[in-house]
Amino acid sequence: MGTPRRKPSDANLLPTNSRISEAVSVFVQHEVDEIEKDLAKFNEQINQIENSGRQDPTIELLKEQAILLARHIDELRCSLCAKN
Repeated sequence: MGTPRRKPSDANLLPTNSRISEAVSVFVQHEVDEIEKDLAKFNEQINQIENSGRQDPTIELLKEQAILLARHIDELRCSLCAKN
């Protein structure tokens, strides 16, 4: 009889920490990109209202939402920096 074959270790089938970290980074960067698009839309709406010269009560709400989005982007970017 020959030498018995070794089964591949389960550890070889699991993703490594670096692969998981890379996947998380890609996901977070995608989230940042999507939120930046939303922020650009808010800023565009704010500019249109301000340039129209009319008093629109929704502008304050838009500004608040834009600030919240910017903060969220900062938090996500900080989490990316912390992982690297």
